[in-house]
Amino acid sequence: MGMVKGDIVGGDMEHERVDPQGESERGAATSAAEGARIVAIDTSGREGSVALARGPRLLESRDLAEGPGSARHAAALMPLLRVMLEAHGWRAHDIEHLYVSLGPGSFTGLRIAVAAARALHQAVGCKLIGVPTLDVLACNAPPELRVVVPVLDAKRGHI
Repeated sequence: MGMVKGDIVGGDMEHERVDPQGESERGAATSAAEGARIVAIDTSGREGSVALARGPRLLESRDLAEGPGSARHAAALMPLLRVMLEAHGWRAHDIEHLYVSLGPGSFTGLRIAVAAARALHQAVGCKLIGVPTLDVLACNAPPELRVVVPVLDAKRGHI
């Protein structure tokens, strides 16, 4: 099962087929180059999160509830990102790749993350990559499974 990742640039989305080990159909690594500074933002659910990585190595991941102004995604996202960047000695211009969850999920939460990610992309010139939530869930399944069907609770008795 492959994951689809896309680059969001100027409102357009380019897709590339990726397998769970991070190899593209062309065989080149699709995760950031070794050592690239990466920020990942997920606000698709009730609890959002922000993560920092250096190449394939996760440096830190925090829930938005841990950040300043944690009552709402909009109030917590950028202050938490600033705190995390400072803790690792990074500035916003040091971000090379910015991954953002595209849903499905909370419409308002997704809009907040995509708007913040796009603003960062425009301000610092980092590569912006949109990641479908269900594809990420599927990539976490054991590799021996032949069929994976990720499911999210849509509330009100629906999935």
